[in-house]
Amino acid sequence: MSKEKAGRVAAKKVKDKWKSKVWYTILANESFGMKEIGSSPASSSEDLIGRVSEAALSDITGDYKMSHIKLFFRIVRVEGDKAYTEFEGHEINQDYIRRLIRRRKTRIDIVVDGITSDGRKIRVKPLVVL
Repeated sequence: MSKEKAGRVAAKKVKDKWKSKVWYTILANESFGMKEIGSSPASSSEDLIGRVSEAALSDITGDYKMSHIKLFFRIVRVEGDKAYTEFEGHEINQDYIRRLIRRRKTRIDIVVDGITSDGRKIRVKPLVVL
């Protein structure tokens, strides 16, 4: 009798969570021309808000020489199947920085924290190669 119960429990169907998800198109903000930077699945549009998406600057501008710069965008609102973002920050590839600094060169790094006129905290990290 216990074998029959175990067989019935194992026969339950497993719900596939991927079937309920919808793909949303992620768009860069207005300063980058509202270009498509990717897509992301989510069960509901509220799940997308707050996610950070990254894209290479070369994908947005079409200039392959800028492929060492990575841009980060945070999703702030969703309308239909489109997710709208605001610029979160950027990063330069470490391999590119290593290529700039060779023997007999000097590297100077400075970290400056500040607040913009609209009240947002920013951190600027200028890099000087002499």
